[in-house]
Order: sequence, then C-alpha cells, then structure tokens
Amino acid sequence: MNVRSEERNGHWLGYVVKYWLPVVVLLGVIFWLSGGAFTDGRTSEFFFPKIKALFPGLSEEGVIFVHEAIRALAHVVEFFLLGLFLSFAVFRSPLRLSRVEKIVLIIVLLFVFALGDEFRQTMVALRQASVVDVGLDLLGGMMGLIIVQCSKFYVQG
Repeated sequence: MNVRSEERNGHWLGYVVKYWLPVVVLLGVIFWLSGGAFTDGRTSEFFFPKIKALFPGLSEEGVIFVHEAIRALAHVVEFFLLGLFLSFAVFRSPLRLSRVEKIVLIIVLLFVFALGDEFRQTMVALRQASVVDVGLDLLGGMMGLIIVQCSKFYVQG
C-alpha cells in the first residue's frame, strides 16, 4: 500500500467515524425506544404522575392528551436528530451526486428508517405500527435536513 492510499483510507475511516457513527448510534437508540420498555402503558406509568403534579386540575383526558403529545414530540425529536446526522454524513460524503440527488437520498433514508421503526414495533408485544408516527418521523427528519440546508455547514461542505 502506498502513502497516497493510506492517506485516503485514513481520511475515509475518519469520515465514517465522524459522520456515520452518530447515525448508527442514533438508529440503535431509536431501535431501543421502539422496544417493549417504551410501550404506551410503560411511559404512561412514568409520565402520568408528573403531568398530574404539573397540572393538578387537568382532567384524565387532558393527562392522556399531554402524554400522547410527549410521545409524538419524541418521534419528531428522534428523527430531527437523524435528519441532521444523515445530512451531515451525506453532504460531506465523497459521493458524486448533485445537491438534489443528495436531498432525495436523505429523504429516502429517512422514510426507510421510519418504516423500519414502525415495522419493528409490529413484532413487539403491546406495540403497533402507525402511519401517523411515520409522518411525525418524516416531519422531524425534514426539519433536520432543512436546517442543514440553511446553515454554513452545507455552504462549506
């Protein structure tokens, strides 16, 4: 191996660790959050007392609404981060794709990961897939993508 190819390999490894490792770690976290420990019933055991303490006069329906809003926000936040991380990785990649092609690739990856997350939930007791959750995931992912598109990171990349 010559010095030039060693430099390329070292650069490539640095790129993978810097930009794709966060994507893989976050996908692992999302996979974990899709498991049995985070079913609606389990999270309600955690959140209901806290919601009732914060809003003592809130009706039971109100508590359920706030709990569902927290769960929806979790989808948006998870995939917002994934959209950021995927954007960083794809826009800094050596792929010879146009800006539009890279954006389409990121959107396709977000969609595949959102569908995969929901599919995984069909295999977990007390969990089910939801088209609404896929929509929330894509909303969050698109927000991350848009922020990167509007930032100096993209302009410098």
